[in-house]
Amino acid sequence: MSLKRLSIHHFRNITEASLELSPGINLVYGHNGSGKTSLLEAAYFLGMARSFRTPRLSPIVEHDHQAVTVRGELADQPVSMGVSRSNDGQRMCRINGEDVGELSRLTRLMPTVLMGPETSNLVSGPPDGRRRFLNWGVFHVERGFEAIWRNFSRCLKQRNQVLKQRSTAVEVWDKELCRWGEQVDHRRSRYFYEYQGVLTDVCRLVMPGFRIDCSYLRGWPEDRDLLSQLEADQSRDQDRGQTHRGPHRADIQVRVNGQHASTECSRGELKTLAWCMLMAQGKLQQDQQVDVGQSPPIYLVDDLLSELDGDFSGRIARLLTERGAQVIATGIESEQLRTLFPLRGESLMFHVKQGAFDRVNE
Repeated sequence: MSLKRLSIHHFRNITEASLELSPGINLVYGHNGSGKTSLLEAAYFLGMARSFRTPRLSPIVEHDHQAVTVRGELADQPVSMGVSRSNDGQRMCRINGEDVGELSRLTRLMPTVLMGPETSNLVSGPPDGRRRFLNWGVFHVERGFEAIWRNFSRCLKQRNQVLKQRSTAVEVWDKELCRWGEQVDHRRSRYFYEYQGVLTDVCRLVMPGFRIDCSYLRGWPEDRDLLSQLEADQSRDQDRGQTHRGPHRADIQVRVNGQHASTECSRGELKTLAWCMLMAQGKLQQDQQVDVGQSPPIYLVDDLLSELDGDFSGRIARLLTERGAQVIATGIESEQLRTLFPLRGESLMFHVKQGAFDRVNE
């Protein structure tokens, strides 16, 4: 399902806005600070109940107001959804007028792939970002992963607590941690096997001439089972009061032409590689949506031309267009956006100025 209508209330500099969107390409142009990124942030907020720019609520609530609300209507089925958060900490999420307790229902109903400055350091940044990226991909194609990850996280917290207490109960939590940790690893491994092939195809089209290899590092040595590793690490773990190895230490290693990507690639190439990884995740999610019974992702693309070099940005735009998914892409100049995404069929263009959006007639 695509996002048919997006209504925004008191979100940063957007006082009131309602946009009828195309199920295909949607282009939004305007000067910096006009509200382009805020529109993408609002769409993301609708599916995640949080911002991708800040963990705090106060920066996104319009000045002199106490709450922010974003509503959406999805195409193909009569589905409406809305998220409201107020400065006093209250949060309300609804689907078809009914309160929703589990945020995962929102994300499954309206998954998004965010592509912008906030995601450009996926390859070069710290491993926790790549772990979140990996878990996000598994969540959308592996039913039950959310509950498995929640149980693993609970066991990890309990084990770390008894480690600090130097309690003999650590052996009990070792077994529980292994029970859930091995399931996390199994599902990640299964997902990553499929993901590698999709990433190879995307990189071949976007970055020809680069030999790119991507490996999943599970968080402990391949030649040991998790339980024996925890037992071997127990003394050190007790000294530090935390579990040193396990699925919570997993990572994705990216090599280009046989070398670590961070040393082999320029800053622009690292950004392009990160966007390729996001494109591959979206493609795999889109391909498997029927099997898991959820919606295809909506691509939120922030200022593609300023983030990537000309050739790379053109190839990314072409892949997005050919993919047939819904895209909301922003830029400063309308002509540059038209060059990247030629308007055809149901494509739409909007101009934004000081938080107000106008549809541009072609």
